[in-house]
Amino acid sequence: MPMAKKSPKFPTETRSLYYSILHPWLSLGKEFFFDGFHVKGMENFPTDGPIMLVGNHQNAMLDPLVFCRIIPKQLHWLARSDVFKNPVAARFLYKINMLPIYREKDKVTDQMERNEAVFSVCRTRLSKGAVIAMFPEGSHRGKKQLMTPLKKGFARLAFSSIEKDIELLDLKIVPIGMDYSDFYTYHPRMILEVGEPIPVKQFWEIYLQDPNRAVNALLKTTQESISSLMVDIRDDDSYDMLIEMAPTIENTYDGDAFSQWTHYRGFCNGYQEVQDEEKAVLHKLWKRLSEVGRTSAEMEEYAQPKSFWWRMLWWIELLPGLLGMILFYPHYWATEKFIKSKIQDELFFNSIRLASFTFLTPFYVTLLWLILFNSLTLVSHWSVHFWGILFVLSLGMFAISFNRLNNKRKKFEAWRNWAKRNVETEKEILSLRKLWREIHES
Repeated sequence: MPMAKKSPKFPTETRSLYYSILHPWLSLGKEFFFDGFHVKGMENFPTDGPIMLVGNHQNAMLDPLVFCRIIPKQLHWLARSDVFKNPVAARFLYKINMLPIYREKDKVTDQMERNEAVFSVCRTRLSKGAVIAMFPEGSHRGKKQLMTPLKKGFARLAFSSIEKDIELLDLKIVPIGMDYSDFYTYHPRMILEVGEPIPVKQFWEIYLQDPNRAVNALLKTTQESISSLMVDIRDDDSYDMLIEMAPTIENTYDGDAFSQWTHYRGFCNGYQEVQDEEKAVLHKLWKRLSEVGRTSAEMEEYAQPKSFWWRMLWWIELLPGLLGMILFYPHYWATEKFIKSKIQDELFFNSIRLASFTFLTPFYVTLLWLILFNSLTLVSHWSVHFWGILFVLSLGMFAISFNRLNNKRKKFEAWRNWAKRNVETEKEILSLRKLWREIHES
């Protein structure tokens, strides 16, 4: 039987100096890491009152970092207790507002007492205006599907907080949905939508009569809200097809990136109501693409008109982009070497990559410049160092921009080269694409 340990004491501060220092760096790293970062619904985030933030959990530590980036207030995260096992790590996590939640599999005999101690700190922080944040799915997975039913911890915390302090009756649950274009590769597109707050007090009268019914009602409302804010594919049989055909589905809507994604979300979330004819044509199109080794992304990239300036931009960025890729390759190589040898869960890869982009790049840029400075024997003056570091950093930015542009060009070229050798097959596939779009838009 596991031995009981003395329950730790948790800090009750609502603001963290470490959080304040790291937040600007995180904002800068986000600009370099994501290939498009779109946020909608920030007007729904309350300006005052006690707040709890909940959202879907798809991509390990990247998810809370993204939430911290968009929310104007400091977030106080509840995380699984095993990440606090290392005493040094635990002290740092406490310093950035994080608190542990103990689960049955953590095998501590005083689990309830420890969690109640954490909840007590949460109530104290809520009463002081802090924002408590958690992922009610209880775990993460690289799948665009909400893990249901949600864990009841956030609902129990909400009601028990009001029970202990009636001044928290105005507590609101703020749901957020997030979506990555890809969970595993560099530079995914990121989309978030903040939903309308859910006032806990609308369930309070029910709670006074039947706490379990109130918890379940709040759980159901929150679950429906998060589901509506994310791509929540409930049809497992069609899951792979809907993921791989995302570019084709999005491109049927003429609008900006967020509007196209919203259209895709609506199609996926309501897929069970889609007409059988439309499903059959889309499935056939997906199958034909798979059979010939092509992708929806390649097809849609080729279908988009390419202007003269799009082609010119590739040539303009070619030299500085390649030079930047060469200079920053050791940084890239070291990061990839670390994650692939030390990290077992692939969903943590992008978390480490973002951390590397954010916190190690400034040191690497400085080191690169010092090497170049000593090699070129330049005059030592502050302006030389300033412009030199800026020059090296700009090459890194060109490398990122060129890499994104080149990936699109590769998709375009891959389809074009294949189509030259398979004219009739391309006609068949494009006919299926046209037919599906006609059915979809009718």
